[in-house]
Amino acid sequence: MSKQERFCFCRLEAKGFMIMCDGCRIWFHGRCVKMSKKSSEAIEFWYCMWCNLYRDSAKSVIEEQEKIREDILKIKGELEHLKVAIKMNTGGLTSSTDSHASSDPSEQSLDQELIIVKKNLEKLKEENLVYQKNHADILTRVDSLKRELVSKQKELNSIEVNFKNYQEESLSSKRRYDSDILNLKTDIASKQEELDKVKLNFQNFQEEKQLLEKNLNEELDKAYREISSLNESNKELASSLAIKRRKLSKSKC
Repeated sequence: MSKQERFCFCRLEAKGFMIMCDGCRIWFHGRCVKMSKKSSEAIEFWYCMWCNLYRDSAKSVIEEQEKIREDILKIKGELEHLKVAIKMNTGGLTSSTDSHASSDPSEQSLDQELIIVKKNLEKLKEENLVYQKNHADILTRVDSLKRELVSKQKELNSIEVNFKNYQEESLSSKRRYDSDILNLKTDIASKQEELDKVKLNFQNFQEEKQLLEKNLNEELDKAYREISSLNESNKELASSLAIKRRKLSKSKC
């Protein structure tokens, strides 16, 4: 059994536990036919669903054919018995549907029974032909079902592969999404730290600004007071100089 060959309904390579059908001699995956290695060891023969369909239909047809053959043999026996009886009643002459009409009622009765038996025999032969045709139709239908099952299994395998690919793509997309979300959260946390630092620096700046403004206002007030004091001193000095000038002017006179 080569691993490169295709097996089973799924038409895939051999893998894991395999079991061979004793009818068609095809290998199947245990998982596809729901058969474990332990279960297979407990049975002598195993048939796939295709062969089981064939076996069931064939068994039914064979049973019907056996019944028909038995009926035919029974009717043939009755026919031979009637022929013997007719010969005995007619002194060795053979009665048939082509013979001349007899005036003996018993002979006429035997002729009628012989005709009925022949008709039943022909009917059974026709039924046998019908059963044989039905058997052929069943085999054709089984083959059609096999092809349909293989086709459906291929479709199912394709769907399973597509679904598996979709799951893998979805999982990959989710991983990328989770990674992007994590990176985004990290960036947000980093930006938040930077923003907190900026806020803290701005708060410190505001406090320093307020302190500087306070100191500046105090310095300005102090400067204004000093200027005011200087102005007063200048006024007093100017007044003193004016007095001295007047005195000096008077002394010269």
